[in-house]
Amino acid sequence: MGLFDMFVNQQKKTEEIMSKDLEKYVTASMQPIDSDLLEIKEKLDTYKGIIVFPEALDYYPIDRPQNILRTFARKGFLCFFCTTNFESKLKEVEPNLFVVTNQERLLPLLKNRKVLFLITYFLQYTFAKMVDDRIIWIDIMGKIDKYKYYNNYSIGVYKDIMKEALIATYRCEEYKIYYEGVRDNVILMKDGINEMDFINPKNKIADNLRKYLFMNKKVIGYYGNIDKNINFNLIKKIDSLNTFVIVLIGKLDDSIDLRDYSLKNTVILPSIDYNNLKYYIPYFDYVFFPLLNDSNHIIYNKVLECSAMKKHIISFENKELLEFNLPNLILVKNTDELIKTISEKEVKDYNLSEEINKALIKYKWENIISKVLPL
Repeated sequence: MGLFDMFVNQQKKTEEIMSKDLEKYVTASMQPIDSDLLEIKEKLDTYKGIIVFPEALDYYPIDRPQNILRTFARKGFLCFFCTTNFESKLKEVEPNLFVVTNQERLLPLLKNRKVLFLITYFLQYTFAKMVDDRIIWIDIMGKIDKYKYYNNYSIGVYKDIMKEALIATYRCEEYKIYYEGVRDNVILMKDGINEMDFINPKNKIADNLRKYLFMNKKVIGYYGNIDKNINFNLIKKIDSLNTFVIVLIGKLDDSIDLRDYSLKNTVILPSIDYNNLKYYIPYFDYVFFPLLNDSNHIIYNKVLECSAMKKHIISFENKELLEFNLPNLILVKNTDELIKTISEKEVKDYNLSEEINKALIKYKWENIISKVLPL
């Protein structure tokens, strides 16, 4: 089969998927409301509005759509996060925020209501179109040309979504390109932070981290993917100083053989989820990002997370980070400056909490979202 034939077949498959989804949704919309949704039905008029994120992602790990819905839920909106993979059919994970499997079950509940649909992936549009009184918010949160089923057909669907959308946002500057030639009134909406997620009132320390905190060495840590994008030459230089314990938290890619680097003061701990960051990150002397190619929005998010945990961060300068004015963020130009800084500079022992809290106000999710849509 030639490349052209493969491309045509992929487009046909995409059309078939959307057609089958439509058939399923039409049938579901004519069914009575499921019993587990009846209690919600009785309270619909008590909410400020209804917001739905159709199936595209798992609820965990927490990412941008989840945080958007969490923010609206805290302001009195009824929010549904739809997914195909969750522990139960319907669960209120936070007040006013429900995770739902088999999203078509919602259609009898929603079909005569005004609903705001948050859309990040073209296949979600079929579900949203089942509700006549809908508002579309499209958010470009990733490189959509790298998403599954990206072809001429799906490009057409994306364009339809962009044209219909009342609100059109994008996560970082490099994603604005997807709107070019389709619409001009788009809004850069960077990620925010929920500081409450990082409170650790009992100062709990993760068991598998504890022993590395008492080795009479500074601890410098990283969390995220451990793959070919990690600058192991930088890690090796820090490791060879013999004055640091380097803690890398994340899944080690099969392509990485640590024996190539002869690391004596570096440990790798398993991946942790968003909710457990607070048991690790606050106990590092520094957090750093030893990446060969910056994925700007990922580093941007980690700076916000670490700042919410009042942690010192050292990173190479990049466009995204230069906008920050955080007392705990140290930006350096090169490897030599980074090593010199962490070797010579003592971590400030005074409490930066109040200063950081003031700096983080504008990065709170509710303040980020309010610039796009009043809460």
